[in-house]
This record gives sequence, C-alpha cells and structure tokens, in this order.
Amino acid sequence: MKIISIKDLQNTDKIERLCKNNKESIFVEQGGDIKFVIFDFDYYYDLISKLNEAKLVNEGLEDLQNGKVADGKAVKDKIKKKF
Repeated sequence: MKIISIKDLQNTDKIERLCKNNKESIFVEQGGDIKFVIFDFDYYYDLISKLNEAKLVNEGLEDLQNGKVADGKAVKDKIKKKF
C-alpha cells in the first residue's frame, strides 16, 4: 500500500510508474484524510474478477443451503431422455 499526497498527482509519470511497479492500490491523501484510490488497470481487473468469483461462490453456497440444487446424474438422464 502506497500513500501519496494530492499534490503528487501533478507528476503523472511518477503516478504511472507507481501503479505499474507496485501492482497495488495507491491511496491519495489530503489534510491527513484518504480522498481516493488509484489502481493500475490490470490490478483493478484482477481485483474485480476475484470479487465477482467470490460473489458467485457465495450465491452457490446459498443455493445449496436453501435446497436450490439438482442431482447431476438425474439432470443428465433427463436431458438424454428428452433428446
């Protein structure tokens, strides 16, 4: 995790290097408070992909707990019979 001052945003080359080299978020602070976060696109894409994957796993676990599942063999046999 890297924290920079909002004044450092004027140096876009430095920001780009930090994003590419660190492969992590850069927190921008002003007056001691974090105002926003900057990500390298690849880092952002990987992060969002992992969050979406976790969401799907959680939805699947909820379906399992709520009985919203079907037996795989029974579904396969039903499809074979239909076609």
